[in-house]
Amino acid sequence: MTRSYLASTGRSEDQLIATNVFEAFPENPATREIGSTKDFTDSFERVLRTRRPHYLSPLRYDVEDPCHPGEFIEKRWVLVNTPVQDGDDVLGVLVRVDDVTLANEDLLKALRVYRDTLARADLRTPAARDRLDSATSFLSVVESYAGLAAEVTDLRQALRTRPAIEQAKGIIMADRRCSDQEAFDLLKQLSMETNVRIADVAAAVIYQLRAPR
Repeated sequence: MTRSYLASTGRSEDQLIATNVFEAFPENPATREIGSTKDFTDSFERVLRTRRPHYLSPLRYDVEDPCHPGEFIEKRWVLVNTPVQDGDDVLGVLVRVDDVTLANEDLLKALRVYRDTLARADLRTPAARDRLDSATSFLSVVESYAGLAAEVTDLRQALRTRPAIEQAKGIIMADRRCSDQEAFDLLKQLSMETNVRIADVAAAVIYQLRAPR
């Protein structure tokens, strides 16, 4: 583990050496639908099976706040898992991660302050205008990358939850002889009344159908 990795995760070597990765970094119970642990496990198994690197980009995997046990800090990572081999034998998996969380908006705030400071300065010289243009361009790139990371995470979640929602809608449509939209409206209503996510409401509907009577 590198120093930057330890800094990003808020851990020390003593806390991580000889520890199972999922024990060291448990899944955030508030975001289980994202399936971070499953994505990690599937990637590891794929590397061991194919003996080829596998790329995960970007992946949300929150880390527990070292200062507040039980609370989690939202994190997004770009990962490359690579087999470590001795001849034909795979000894392990090397995990390379880049933290693309952007420091909980702190970096974006600092860049915006820097850009605004440059904008208020004397811009009569070409050098001053170039500095402002560079700062503005860099801020735009960082904002775009942050938005992309969040969007991909949301799409991953949607791909996992949509089948359950569609199945639950089908159950409601068959039971109540209503339309697709009416079934979805009922799921939304239940979600709002119970303060539970629609995906969890859908899972409960499916479970109720499959439960022994």
